[in-house]
Amino acid sequence: MTLNGEPVVEAVVDGTASIAIGGNKIELFSRERTTPLFNETTGETTGALSLHQVVISRKGKVLDTRVLSAGETFKFFDGDKTIDLTSPTSRDWKETTIGQKVIRQRLVSAQELVGGEGLTFDRDMRKPLALALLLMLTVIGSIVMMPKGSNKTEAVLDQKSIDMIFNADAIKKKRTESKKVVQSAKRKSGGTADAPVANIPAPMPEQSMAPTRSAKATAAMTSLRNAGLSALVGKIAKRANTNGIMVAAQGVSPDVKGSGRAFFSNGTSTTGGGGAAAVAGDSYRLGGIATRGKGGGASGVRDGTALSGGTVGTGDVAMVDEETVIEGGLDRDVIADVIKRNLGQIRYCYERQLSSNPELYGKLLVKFVIDADGGVVQPKIDTSTLKSAMVEGCVLRRMAGWKFPLPKGGTQVRVSYPFLFKALD
Repeated sequence: MTLNGEPVVEAVVDGTASIAIGGNKIELFSRERTTPLFNETTGETTGALSLHQVVISRKGKVLDTRVLSAGETFKFFDGDKTIDLTSPTSRDWKETTIGQKVIRQRLVSAQELVGGEGLTFDRDMRKPLALALLLMLTVIGSIVMMPKGSNKTEAVLDQKSIDMIFNADAIKKKRTESKKVVQSAKRKSGGTADAPVANIPAPMPEQSMAPTRSAKATAAMTSLRNAGLSALVGKIAKRANTNGIMVAAQGVSPDVKGSGRAFFSNGTSTTGGGGAAAVAGDSYRLGGIATRGKGGGASGVRDGTALSGGTVGTGDVAMVDEETVIEGGLDRDVIADVIKRNLGQIRYCYERQLSSNPELYGKLLVKFVIDADGGVVQPKIDTSTLKSAMVEGCVLRRMAGWKFPLPKGGTQVRVSYPFLFKALD
């Protein structure tokens, strides 16, 4: 910093001085001054009306303000129209009403305009601001007035516990009373007050608490014994055991006690077979087993067994390619090859039922889905003229285990495949 061109750190200013700080310059002077503060030509201290002030309002509310040069025309835009408002010539407000808007104009000086500026609040905002200020003061007051207590949780004791802790006289009094009660009990039992309390056995009841036998039940049992019914029941059971045949199973081996699986006939055997059932040590001996009749309905055969001759039904299963419907990423030939390899399983299901029903034939339409892994899901019978639930269920169970090549693109393939069943003999 320099003072009058000389660098200084501290100096006393008595009159006019010029201080230079960097590129700025400060002129110092005494309070009494003969020359005007500003140049007369600026008109700033003489109160010259050098500015044109415009205030636009509607229904008492200020919408906009403008400050123009004195003599400059204010252009007001009302929709598509432009209205020129000439500058006034005095300090008096000049009002112009255009629709619902009021335009006020006057001339002011720069000092008057700057001096009138300050912190102002919209009339509609005063009430919300006051409420917000009041709320903020309330919160601050609550925080200041809040007691600063300890965060430690204190155990709450009832009055009895407090008396036991702090009132030693009350505890001593309770102990004395308890001691007197014990001594009084000792005197009543025939002993001395200082003698230890004897273990007195509990008194036994004068009458037994066990339930008594009913006299009627006793009389009924006596009557049964006198009539000899018990002996009669035993004889009947013995006679039934002599004429009956019993089968007993134990364990897995007939040679091991308690673990064998054997048949034991207790009593007389039927005709044929020879021998009689008996107990041989720890095992049972089976005897008197014979067959009656002959397999196939023949009778009169006693020795051995015999089965009547017969045949097993044979059939053919045909694939109807013309009626096959395939939707998805597998070729028809690929699916047909897998079905042909597993066609023996379908034939087995048919021939198993053909033996019992030689007239069994018909057409079976099966629908199933091949998933992305090549497995069969959701197999079901769509239509059937076979009319055999056993064959249909067997076919669905076999097809559920089939495996096809992976479909293209990892999608599912929907297949509708017909089978034709026909007996050969």
